[in-house]
Amino acid sequence: VKLSFTRLTTLNIFVALAAIIFLIYANGLNTPFQSDDERHIYGTPQITNVNNYTSLSNIGYRHINGLSFALNYQWGQENPFGYHLFNILIHICTTFLVFFIARLTIAKGTSWDEDAALKIALITALLFGLHPIQTETVTYISGRPS
Repeated sequence: VKLSFTRLTTLNIFVALAAIIFLIYANGLNTPFQSDDERHIYGTPQITNVNNYTSLSNIGYRHINGLSFALNYQWGQENPFGYHLFNILIHICTTFLVFFIARLTIAKGTSWDEDAALKIALITALLFGLHPIQTETVTYISGRPS
């Protein structure tokens, strides 16, 4: 089975984006909880049990955010490393989504070729993924819903 150049290039772009973003934000993996983080982790007893978020009858405000904190708690209790890692992974996935949206928009909305669409989508994703304004939502655990 042969991979097309575009598919291979997209895979390479994803690996490169993930590696670059991870390397940029990895220095925050071992930092302690900051500011409101403790209130959201220690002050929310619901997160100690994932079952509080699995029933449709319990859906409330920022339910997915609460579920993500509950999953973090199940995997690492009160160790901030897992919370920081989860935020980085969310940011990497969001950056992939930005790449896809930019690529589709350029491919469907312009007459530019696939190579140009890939390059511009990559630049767009890098700007999104590495822009300093993203630092708070990635390294500050309570900034996750932002």
